[in-house]
Amino acid sequence: MKRILQRVIFFVVMQLGAVVAAASAPEFSADVITKGENQSYKGKMYYNSKSVRMEFDQGVSIARFDKNVAWVLLPEQQVYLEQPLTPNDLLAVSTKIPGELSRVSRGQERIRGILADKFEVSLKQKGKVINVYQWVDSSIDMPIKTAMVDDSWSLEYLNFENKAQPAYLFEIPAGYVKIDQERY
Repeated sequence: MKRILQRVIFFVVMQLGAVVAAASAPEFSADVITKGENQSYKGKMYYNSKSVRMEFDQGVSIARFDKNVAWVLLPEQQVYLEQPLTPNDLLAVSTKIPGELSRVSRGQERIRGILADKFEVSLKQKGKVINVYQWVDSSIDMPIKTAMVDDSWSLEYLNFENKAQPAYLFEIPAGYVKIDQERY
């Protein structure tokens, strides 16, 4: 179980690193494709202004911005762990990225048929300066893809469905037991 938990924690932290609340964004769900470390993952994201839920084969993560907490759920074991959530640790679903130092337009590109404005963004994260590309769909004023400039990691959203999301998606399911990360 320790190995599974370590993989899930790494993967979920990577995913939460891609998401921050965008107060002006509507509630929606979208398919998610993440590429990194020679692997590709597909999943589903559910979003409202206070929370985001990411579902992947490796597990489920729920970030509650209103409570400054993230939960990692392992459905097969019906357990979860809790981590503090700080905006400085996260990239953004909004067009403004926390820690952003500069933003330079790089023209427009088509991403899965959508004409998007491409930006090169420098940001300071955990004391380091990193550079990412961000493709923004101006019709919804939201990034549809974010990628490291060296292409070592990317996160892409597709198949958006704008509608209210059920509150239960952003809660720990009944019967789940909290575990301590240090024990595993």
